[in-house]
Amino acid sequence: MAFLPLIVALIMLLILRQSSVCAGLVTLATTLLIVRSAPGFFLAGSRLALATEQGVGASLTVLTLLGPGLLLSHLIRGTGASPLRLGP
Repeated sequence: MAFLPLIVALIMLLILRQSSVCAGLVTLATTLLIVRSAPGFFLAGSRLALATEQGVGASLTVLTLLGPGLLLSHLIRGTGASPLRLGP
């Protein structure tokens, strides 16, 4: 049952071709449903909120590290400033 959120995310992204935001929200909902309903994973409301907050914090940390690089890459490709052409 612990692999279910990963399977849902892969199905949403690869088979249904949904956006990463949509897939992330559906995966979060799936995870919260598992945590609230499965006896082995049950968390009380306050601990569930804390775990969700920590997950969002970790995601924001990754975004602050990768975001500027992705933005710079997009700007370089968009202006044609890079001598290396990887795609159309």
